[in-house]
Amino acid sequence: TSAHKKEVHINYQLSEMNMAVVSLEKSNTGRQTEFDLLKVILIIGMVFVHVYEKLSIYDTSVLPGTTAEWVLQVGGGLVGASLFMFCMGIGMAYTPRQTPAAFANRGWHLLFYGYLLNLVREGIPLLIISLSGTGSPEPKAYLSALMNVDILHLAGLSFLLVALFMKFRIAPPVMLLIALVLQTAAGLWTEATTGTPVMDMLVGLFVYVNSDTSFPLMLWFVYPTFGYTCGNLLKYVADKPKFYRKLLFGIPPVFVCLWVALSLTGLNVPELFVLAGDAQYRQNMMISTLSFLAFFMFSAVVFFAMRSVRNEVLLRFISSTSANLINIYCIQWVIILWLQMLFGVNKTLTAAWIVPAALAILIISIFFAALYKNILARIRHAKENRSKGIKR
Repeated sequence: TSAHKKEVHINYQLSEMNMAVVSLEKSNTGRQTEFDLLKVILIIGMVFVHVYEKLSIYDTSVLPGTTAEWVLQVGGGLVGASLFMFCMGIGMAYTPRQTPAAFANRGWHLLFYGYLLNLVREGIPLLIISLSGTGSPEPKAYLSALMNVDILHLAGLSFLLVALFMKFRIAPPVMLLIALVLQTAAGLWTEATTGTPVMDMLVGLFVYVNSDTSFPLMLWFVYPTFGYTCGNLLKYVADKPKFYRKLLFGIPPVFVCLWVALSLTGLNVPELFVLAGDAQYRQNMMISTLSFLAFFMFSAVVFFAMRSVRNEVLLRFISSTSANLINIYCIQWVIILWLQMLFGVNKTLTAAWIVPAALAILIISIFFAALYKNILARIRHAKENRSKGIKR
């Protein structure tokens, strides 16, 4: 009957409306440019936080004393290193080489870069100080400098562990569940020491031991796996504007309610994210849940911001700077710690100098990262040309 046909048509339309946001097929497999912009914003914030932490007169070993410090530390703790790892997880999901071997190879490279960075940013300055006679660093200082557990070590171990999970065909959501269990287990670690400094640093790759082991795998693995899981699900989003609009309006109330609920229990929520006592490095389920919600909100805002970018030069800058994230990260750390250790800029910058110093370091880091990438591209191109000439 006509009434039955009309009802079927209405039900079909409702079904289409409900399925408009997601699809049963992978329909969103291209470059996710919102995460390019997100990484650029994080790079800018990263340099400012590191300049504030290492070079400014402010004491980050105690609770912030000004509103600006609270905003910087809590914001950095909520969507700083953890959001970097989330973005890395998104990248894992979208990389074309989805094999355990490719992931393991990337992991070993990142681990190598982590220890190489330790050598260049602190090991060499300590050696210069010792040889120049301006100081006599203790063996413990060298150990701390060379075996410090940095975010690059975390990234490398994360790739290796995901590669292992891929080998056994473990699905991304199950990886995330395992990561949450690992975080809970690592939270039971009470900074016990093995009694051997070298072993402490090796154990610190996996659990928090001291301030030199800020990014242990078991506490932080939830972030790349959360990104990896979200990235695999994002491939099925058919209508990104509608998807992000739902996040933008649906997540903030949940975030605020959770923040208020935790506060009502007597917990000082902002203190979970400060640098004092390494609070923001001692990850737990509460910090991770708030961070996950913040990721959704921040990603949605950046998505709509990215849609308004039309300038081709700016788009290329965002894309290239995002791709150079690791190089920029390493260069800015070398500049900051060499200034601190060799040039006397150690906790001396006043508030007025933080922004100019951070901007200068940011620009220099981006420039040299781009230059390094360009030189590598030219070398690679020259090798390819020589190879073609030999074959001919």
